[in-house]
Amino acid sequence: MRHLPRISRLNLNPSRILVRHVFNWGGFVNHSFSVDDGSVKYHLKITDDRDSARKLQLWHKIQHVLERGYRAPEVMDWLDFPEIGFAGLLQRQIDGRTASFRDDPVLVEQLIEMVSRLHKDAEIRSHLNTPASAKKCLDHFVETYIDRFNADLEEIATAQPSFVSASLFKWMRNETDRLRAAADSAAAFHNPAGYPVHGDLNEGNVLVTPNDWFVVDWDDLALGDPAVEFAVLLWPMVDQGRKWSEFSIPEVDDSFRERIEVCLRAQRLDEVIDPLADYVAADAVPSKQLEVQAAKRKGHEEALERYQSLWRP
Repeated sequence: MRHLPRISRLNLNPSRILVRHVFNWGGFVNHSFSVDDGSVKYHLKITDDRDSARKLQLWHKIQHVLERGYRAPEVMDWLDFPEIGFAGLLQRQIDGRTASFRDDPVLVEQLIEMVSRLHKDAEIRSHLNTPASAKKCLDHFVETYIDRFNADLEEIATAQPSFVSASLFKWMRNETDRLRAAADSAAAFHNPAGYPVHGDLNEGNVLVTPNDWFVVDWDDLALGDPAVEFAVLLWPMVDQGRKWSEFSIPEVDDSFRERIEVCLRAQRLDEVIDPLADYVAADAVPSKQLEVQAAKRKGHEEALERYQSLWRP
């Protein structure tokens, strides 16, 4: 962290800098740190993964657009740490609490309005629109859910928890294949996916302060399908029994309706599979391993019961 004092506009006192690791319950690809000298605070997000670094660089490239119109935290600079092979973004730290969508309907409506503007933003689309970005809604669905489920299942298989039976593991693989087939067979998923999307608009990526709120973690920004975006955003309420159609989403058509229903089923399956991958990966942070594993096992078992009550194996 000796590079930080060299950035003069940070106003950090080199003799008082304190760097703390910020534990992320949701994954271990990127690493976050709080940088504090007692008077100013910053958030450092770094990675040694090439694809993750590319995503962070895109965020850095269009940071001013995101800060101006989409409540992104201020990005201070791009930092390289060649000695350890890491690089990433230094941002102004937001001292806020994680949002609770179920308890804040006004915030949810504001997020719906904001993300609807994002989906139509021609300037952001121009930064994202490359030959490699041309895809269908099916491609976005597969990248968001199916590829991740399969990657998680591969990781789970490397150190399969004792409470995951062979039949349960097979069921999760088969259910992933069934979801893929359901999307592929729906004409709605063969429409172009050319809309800028945040990519992970869950409660953990919305921070609320006493007077404002911010959307963080823009590294999954890409062209995609608004149905996936709204499935993620509305999931906490849908999980509690509300219908997605109760919310004032603009320009909903039959194609969107068909896609979001499949996406919401995938959201529920994600709650079954993802905690198991985190359970296995928890050994990356030994000091938190037992705590994480207990919480992740509980979340998996509760989600499995809910999923199978709706879609019997």
